[in-house]
Amino acid sequence: LSPVPGNGAPVAAFVGGLMGVVGVVLLIACANVTGVLLARATARRREIAVRLALGAGRAQLVRQMFVETAILFVAGAAAGLLFARVMTTLLVSLLPELPVQIGVSLALDVRAVLFTLGLSLVAAVLSGLVPAFHASKGDMVSSLKTDAQGSPERMRLRNAFVVAQVALSIVLVVGAGLFVRALRRAGTIDTGFSAQGVEVATLDLSLGGYTDQTGPAFARELIRRVRTTPGVGSASLSAVLPLGMSGMGMGGLSIPGMTGEPLDADWNVVEPGYFATLRMPLLRGRDFTDADDARTPSVAIVNQTLAARLWPNRDAVGQTLIQQTGKPGTPDSTRTLTVIGVARDAKYRSLGDRARNFIYAPLQQQYGPRTNIVARSTHGQRLSADLRALVRSMNPNLPIVRSQTLEEFTAIGLVPQRIAASVAGSL
Repeated sequence: LSPVPGNGAPVAAFVGGLMGVVGVVLLIACANVTGVLLARATARRREIAVRLALGAGRAQLVRQMFVETAILFVAGAAAGLLFARVMTTLLVSLLPELPVQIGVSLALDVRAVLFTLGLSLVAAVLSGLVPAFHASKGDMVSSLKTDAQGSPERMRLRNAFVVAQVALSIVLVVGAGLFVRALRRAGTIDTGFSAQGVEVATLDLSLGGYTDQTGPAFARELIRRVRTTPGVGSASLSAVLPLGMSGMGMGGLSIPGMTGEPLDADWNVVEPGYFATLRMPLLRGRDFTDADDARTPSVAIVNQTLAARLWPNRDAVGQTLIQQTGKPGTPDSTRTLTVIGVARDAKYRSLGDRARNFIYAPLQQQYGPRTNIVARSTHGQRLSADLRALVRSMNPNLPIVRSQTLEEFTAIGLVPQRIAASVAGSL
């Protein structure tokens, strides 16, 4: 079973990339240690020659030197485990607050210890066998001379390991530079909205006892009071927050006369003022208003991508959409929506989003209990205390599930780049 819910392929690819970086570091370390062991074997050539002269077999010398190398790598593994505990604690502390509560456990359990010991054994074999074999096949007579130098073959081998170490180090430095560059570029991507100065407070109105009949009226009164709170420039409610690594589906979409399967699209349910609060431009049409409620015809706002896909040569404003709300053929299986506006494309789920169908609906017409207060402050100040006090005054039994800035919320989109740049750079 995968510890990552949903599609774990991107996570597996990311972890595999980090393992590749760590593997390069391990190869550098092995090349370094092998070179040192070759130099040490040269310094011990008289000792080795004496042992051979006294009758020691080549296999015995190889075993002795391999045991010495294994002890060296076991000590390195123990030091690595201690260092890993410090590094994992530091890594978790650098992670931003996630949209959902996730317990990130990087415990050094039995599996981690066994893997480390096994990998250390393999590294010891790879790094120790070459010096051991070269040391055991030297010429006894020349090695017993005090002025004897290392053989040209051994010198060439040492030089080869030095060259390999330098080459791999350059690869690692270049890789770290590319990760840092990717992090900088990701931070300059145009998301299609402005997160600076926006406070987010997550609510579940069902926890306060509100139903489908009473929830819309409370939501409308709540956002009205938020807008009149000192320090709030604009505010709205939104079921989905951008760059939250997830989306919401509320049925496929089609247009009159369309054949084939309905189009899939991501949805968001918002209150009037959402686009102004996030500074997300409306290219055509109008925003939702207080008049767009359950007593009036259902309306929607689509993004550029969906408008171009459904009406490539026409203006989307005023067009009719059919929302699939149930199984075809059943009563009330569809809902007719009138498009009143076209919003600019934005990054919805992640910074890597490409063209994605997206549609917005007013909360008063398509109510859902889970929503988020999005409030833009007048001077960039925090509003969390004011929002908590306001919600508490309206309903003491309604908790704020999570409170943070939108910048903190959207920071999750840069977590992979930050981890990769930090790990590669520090290594």
